[in-house]
Amino acid sequence: MQSDEEFDIDNRSKEEIEADIREREKKQRIKYLIKKYSGFNVAKKIIESFIKFYVGIHLFALRAVIVLAVFLSVLVTLGFIFSSVIDSISNLMTDSDTENISGRPYLANTSENSVLPITEEEVSDMMAEYYYKECVEDADFIELIYDQMKLNNYYYSLKFEDEFLNPVTKNQLSEKITILENTYELTKIALFIRTNNIDSNIEDLDIQEDYIDSVLYGMFVNTYDHLWARYQMLEYIEDNGPFNSNSEVTEWYLMNESYSAVNWRKTDEYIDFIQNKLGPDQDYGNHIVDEYESKSPWILDENYPRYTLREACSS
Repeated sequence: MQSDEEFDIDNRSKEEIEADIREREKKQRIKYLIKKYSGFNVAKKIIESFIKFYVGIHLFALRAVIVLAVFLSVLVTLGFIFSSVIDSISNLMTDSDTENISGRPYLANTSENSVLPITEEEVSDMMAEYYYKECVEDADFIELIYDQMKLNNYYYSLKFEDEFLNPVTKNQLSEKITILENTYELTKIALFIRTNNIDSNIEDLDIQEDYIDSVLYGMFVNTYDHLWARYQMLEYIEDNGPFNSNSEVTEWYLMNESYSAVNWRKTDEYIDFIQNKLGPDQDYGNHIVDEYESKSPWILDENYPRYTLREACSS
């Protein structure tokens, strides 16, 4: 059932209803303004405005600092470049006025006297020093190979000291072959170094004119022949069984003379090199077999001759 107020509203005129609506909107507007501009909201607006202003000031200051830093960096860089150019020009003028130049010579303008040109004698001395150093390095490496072989032979003799009175065995041959194979590989490396060519062979060595080449050639072929003889003796033992006596060993050498030490290839220079390395009580000899290494540790003696082959570089 409708109330009296609702009944009165329904019976009001259009003008009265519109006036009532405007009055209500006016009251709502007044409430909004009072709320908006109350003390709390005003303070809040002031604080927000201050924060925006403060941040804006700092952003401006930060931008200003960045621009200033970039500007100073550009100035410093330009100053450094300018200073470097001035120093370069100054050094160039100083060098051009110097009468005596030290250090590495270079080709100079013959119309000027600022630099002394290199002479043919100086070039010759420089090349001689270079080739001497290379020669010494080659000679020391070749001699090192020989010394290492002698050292290995010494330890080999110690290992089989109690067996030398008996015929050579398969185990002894295998040990000796290992020593010879290592020596042979090192002589091949020495050949490549000496000729500066990894594809070279022993025929590229100048054995007629060069002492060190002739020593290396003799070491190379002598080691190869020695190794080949050991291969053949090992093959004989594997096919026919071990030697029963030393006389059988001697007989084998007599039947295979090409495998005896006396027939291993060598050069006079290599023999001369070996004799210069022997101790006071040692002799190279001319044996059918190759067991001429002394059992004394001469290779370990402080008087053992070392760096003897490099003496040939002075000639």
